[in-house]
Amino acid sequence: MKLSYKPILLLLTIISITGVSCKKEKPAIVNEFPKTLEYQGTTFLSTERVFTNKGEVTDPAIKAKAIVSTGLNLILHPSWTSGGTIVVNSKNEVQIGGDKYSFIDEGQDHKSIFSANVYSVIPPLDAAVKFAPLYKYPGLKSSGNNFIYQWPLILQGDYSAIKISQMDFCYLQRDSNTGKVIARNIMWVSNEFNTGGLSILGDRDTVAIREYTLNYGEKK
Repeated sequence: MKLSYKPILLLLTIISITGVSCKKEKPAIVNEFPKTLEYQGTTFLSTERVFTNKGEVTDPAIKAKAIVSTGLNLILHPSWTSGGTIVVNSKNEVQIGGDKYSFIDEGQDHKSIFSANVYSVIPPLDAAVKFAPLYKYPGLKSSGNNFIYQWPLILQGDYSAIKISQMDFCYLQRDSNTGKVIARNIMWVSNEFNTGGLSILGDRDTVAIREYTLNYGEKK
């Protein structure tokens, strides 16, 4: 008996059309804003590093003393990090607590540079101006005899996972002749270290840093 293949072909055609129809009806994935990301932990990119105007200090004994003298050992992790959340309001705006940051530019290594929506007018002797050459992203604009400073926020990732570039930064300034301590600055900033700025250090000045990221993602 001769079998007919037409019903089989018809059935296959119906299945094929149905499959295409289902694919067309599948909704596209879109980014929904606002999106809240929760703190997921800290990733250290380096151990403590120490610098003078001659370059990086590698001698373990000298380095250990510098970590104490600069105050880097006083910045503990994660004791000061309360975690919290980041709210992504749009592709161009994120919010941390009551502070909003707007996208301004693309940085190195696919990082996005945001800056605070508020700013401060600061004098030339302010710490933000003094240390600007040691930051990859200074966040400064000149304004007459002063400067406008907008707190930078260096991010990488997408809208479901974000890393904030962070740096513990300690600067010890000494008198070039006597070695007496003139100033000590201990802070953490959203930035990355720029070794090209070491020439601003005095002959007896020391900088100690620790670089890491604060990681945020969707609730697990």
